[in-house]
Amino acid sequence: MVEHKTVNSWLFMLFGIVHRSQSLLAPASRRDFLDRIAYLSSSSVFTSSSAEASFRTSAYGKQEYTNSITASKDTNLSPAEAYDTIRDRVPLKKDGVALDLGAGAGLSTQVLYESGYTTIDAVDWSIAAWETSVLEQPNSVRFFELSDQEFFNYIRPTQRRYDAIVYNFAVNSEKAVAIAKTYLNDGGVLLAPCNDRRDYWYKQSYLLLNSNGDIVWKSQPEVGAWSVQFQPDVESKTCTGIWCGTFNGFEDQRKLRKLKINSSFL
Repeated sequence: MVEHKTVNSWLFMLFGIVHRSQSLLAPASRRDFLDRIAYLSSSSVFTSSSAEASFRTSAYGKQEYTNSITASKDTNLSPAEAYDTIRDRVPLKKDGVALDLGAGAGLSTQVLYESGYTTIDAVDWSIAAWETSVLEQPNSVRFFELSDQEFFNYIRPTQRRYDAIVYNFAVNSEKAVAIAKTYLNDGGVLLAPCNDRRDYWYKQSYLLLNSNGDIVWKSQPEVGAWSVQFQPDVESKTCTGIWCGTFNGFEDQRKLRKLKINSSFL
C-alpha cells in the first residue's frame, strides 16, 4: 500500500510543475511534463511500508509561494518558487549523484532525491533544522555539518564528483563557476542564486552552469511574484546583514564543526 504522506508529496510535486508555467521561467514542454509523470510513477516516490526507505522530510509541502518560512533559528525554508526552479532546471537523473549546499531542513534534498539523485551529500553549517525535520534518511544520503568551503577543504575532486550541485544560498558568480569546473561530472549542472552585482547580497538571479563553467540558463531577477533573494554566503568576507557569520553564530561554532568531522571523511 502506498503511504498517505508519500502520495501527498507526489501530488504537491505535480502541483508545482503545473504552477511554474505561471512564472517568468520558461514553461516546461508537454513532453517534459509527461516524462516527469512517467518517471514519478516508477520511482521511489511510490514506496510501500516494506520497501527500502527513501528520503523524506517533514518540511516537504510546507513551502509557500513568495514567502519564506522559519525552519530553525538558523534556517528558513525558501519560497516554493525556489524548489520549482530546482525541478525545472536540474535534469532528471536515475541513480544520480548530487551535492545539496545549504540543505537546511532537507526540502531541496527531497526534491533532488525524487528527481533521481539517490546519492546525495547534503551540507549545511547548522544541523538544527535537519535533525528536527528529516523523517527518513537512507544510507546513500549523508549530512555534513559544515559550510560549503569547509566541505570543499576536506573533499577533493578525485574523491567525489557530482551530476548536480545546488546552492540554496546566495553566492558570487565566480565562486559558482569555480565549483562547477572543479566538482561537476561531464554533463553535470550547477544551479545557484548568484548576486546580480559582485558582493551585492540583496538581489540575485539563478544561473545554471555546465561542467565548463558556462552559463546555459539565467533567470530573471523575479521568478513569478518572488523577487529572488537568499541568505548570503556566510564564508564571504563581504557578507552583510544578520545572516552573516559574525552575527548568526557561524564563526563561534567553526571549531566545534571541525571536531565533528568523521575521520572517514578526511
